[in-house]
Amino acid sequence: AYFWFLERGRWSWLQVWDALLELLPSVFTPAVWHVVLDDSLVERVSTRAPGSVVHHNHTAKPNRPRFLRGQGWLCLAAVLERDFKVGAVPLMLRLVRRGANRGKLKSARFLLRLLGRRLGRVRV
Repeated sequence: AYFWFLERGRWSWLQVWDALLELLPSVFTPAVWHVVLDDSLVERVSTRAPGSVVHHNHTAKPNRPRFLRGQGWLCLAAVLERDFKVGAVPLMLRLVRRGANRGKLKSARFLLRLLGRRLGRVRV
């Protein structure tokens, strides 16, 4: 629902992210915030899509090509725990512009710095 609202809505993803970061500390107060970073590949046909490059397909599914064109995305989610139940709230997606792991690591550091400024201690 979160991403559907962003897609259909008329507001900025930075404003939604800012509102979530204001809400989370008021509801949850852990000593250390745990976050999950996950990268994924979204297949694209167009060469004009931002950050669209040819990637090696690591899934090795028989019905997929070995190399495919796509965009690399990095997702940051906060891990929340209450009454021995654990869940994750997706906070931000960031487009990794030009493939390679170096871009993912730079983007991850950037996202963690932003999150650490707002929440305090963050553990990945």
